[in-house]
Amino acid sequence: MKEVEITYRITKKEFVSHRMKFILRKMIFLYIISFIVLLAPVFIFLTSPIGTDLFEDNFIFKVLILPFITVLITYFSWYSFKKVYHNTKGLDQETYLKLSENEYYAKNSIAESTVQWSAIFKIKKEKKMLDIYFNKVAFASIPLRFIDDNQLIMLKEILNKAQVNNNL
Repeated sequence: MKEVEITYRITKKEFVSHRMKFILRKMIFLYIISFIVLLAPVFIFLTSPIGTDLFEDNFIFKVLILPFITVLITYFSWYSFKKVYHNTKGLDQETYLKLSENEYYAKNSIAESTVQWSAIFKIKKEKKMLDIYFNKVAFASIPLRFIDDNQLIMLKEILNKAQVNNNL
């Protein structure tokens, strides 16, 4: 029976930066709109007749509120991920995974779990992480520095046989 065994530990920096990339990808539309809104006062200023009062009716405040909110959301996301890392028991612990033809098995000093492949939503290889999605937004991240090429090849075979959606 084929199986892949991985022992890893994710650092706070890896966890926070990977989760922030996930959030930023989801919010790209908001960032584009915010950038356009930031350019609006410049465009209006350049096209307004001389003597127009752009500060009338709190125009500048109204235009800058969306970019300000976008920056706040980004900051609070970053801060929240740092708190999640510190407050989630076992997240900073060394974790052992055994990925076999039948199941995903994970164990650390706090918990132990076994999940059938049919319950896994997908597995996605990112630039520095392997993400195991349990649904569209909940996922476990394994730093790729703990996985060698042979393990990835064997994992791809296991996932394809179990018909798990993956991009390996």
